[in-house]
Amino acid sequence: MMDNVMMYKKRYHACAATTFALIADLTGVDSSDVFKALVGLSGGVGLAGNSACGALIGAAAAISLSFDLDRNRLAADNEAEFRVHAVVRKIVDRFIGKYGGITCYEVQLALHGKAFDLNNPEQRCDFSLIDKRCSETIRDAVEWTVKVLSETNRSDT
Repeated sequence: MMDNVMMYKKRYHACAATTFALIADLTGVDSSDVFKALVGLSGGVGLAGNSACGALIGAAAAISLSFDLDRNRLAADNEAEFRVHAVVRKIVDRFIGKYGGITCYEVQLALHGKAFDLNNPEQRCDFSLIDKRCSETIRDAVEWTVKVLSETNRSDT
């Protein structure tokens, strides 16, 4: 799995899009438009750091897409959204359990003992020297999501 993560990360760079692409490829989800939408959500959304980790965002997008809820189906079923949230929450809980939180900064602190401002070119360069850690977070998100999806009945949605 880590070889695939490293290959995807090297190719796509953005953690949210990379995580989503790997999950989509492993589960057979159609992903082209969603992938495009996720690029700017990496690094805690626009590299802000203080929002959700891009790997978590990519995982949540893959989970949401797997439920195949279009506008009509979501409008007709008031509970469908909450079934999706319940599955996403399983990944959120794993992030909190392993990293102590869900923000990009919290994950960086758990892995590196410090958080980097990825908008700062010098700090981004420093972070890139230890980028394998981000790949480990992507791997965790992918493995957790694929497992949770394999255990989830989405046919009643």
